[in-house]
This record gives sequence, structure tokens and C-alpha cells, in this order.
Amino acid sequence: MSDETGTGRRAATAGAPGATGAAAEAGEVITVPASHQGYPGIAFGGYVAGLLAARAAAATVRVDFRAATPVDTPLRVAEPGDGGSQLMDGSGAVFATATPVPDLAVSAAPDAPSWDQAAAAAAAFRTAGPTGLAAD
Repeated sequence: MSDETGTGRRAATAGAPGATGAAAEAGEVITVPASHQGYPGIAFGGYVAGLLAARAAAATVRVDFRAATPVDTPLRVAEPGDGGSQLMDGSGAVFATATPVPDLAVSAAPDAPSWDQAAAAAAAFRTAGPTGLAAD
């Protein structure tokens, strides 16, 4: 985090040491530097998503963009109380939200078929012809 803003909130430059990887302080102010822009004057969406995800209390979030996020502009990170985070300007306009989503159970990958099974499946695919046509 960098110096005080005079508003009782700490300011951080996005990407600066200590600016990511922690829960957002109440009203934390961040600035996305122009070096992280996608379109001219607009922050790269993946970078903004990472900033919000890193500051959310939830382990897994979905980031939705409400408006283009400007670069070199102080923006406030807020915690809406649901475990997510929001990025907004001083007027309260929301640029992006990180909403908690349930963790998905990931099962193990299936076993690969043997060479003979794969060759038989490929041969059956080549000889089966298309399905779902009007003549079927």
C-alpha cells in the first residue's frame, strides 16, 4: 500500500507490492496503471478481474463488468458483504463486481482408451455417416 489519501483510506497502486492477495480494506483505493490497459484508456479486463478476485473473501468468484474500467483513475474497492468485491468510482458507479460462486467438485479424468479401442472407435466414426438429416 502506498501513502494516505487524506480521506482516512489507504491508497494502493494496482500491482504494487502489497496491493494484491489480501482482503480489501474498507474503501481501499486502487489505481490501475496505464501499463495494464487493453484498449486506450481502458483497463485490461483480466487484470481487473484478478484484482477483484484477490480482494474477495470467497475462494471462487465470477467477475461481471458493468462499465469500462478507466486506467490512471483512483477507484474504490468495496465489500458488499456477500464475500465478493466491487470496483467503483467516488460517485458510487460500479465498474465491476466479483460475486461468490459455489466451488465445483472436480472428478478425476477418465482412463484413456487403449490403442485398439481408439482405432475401433475411429473406424466406426468414419463409416457411420452423419445423423440428424431429414432422410433419417
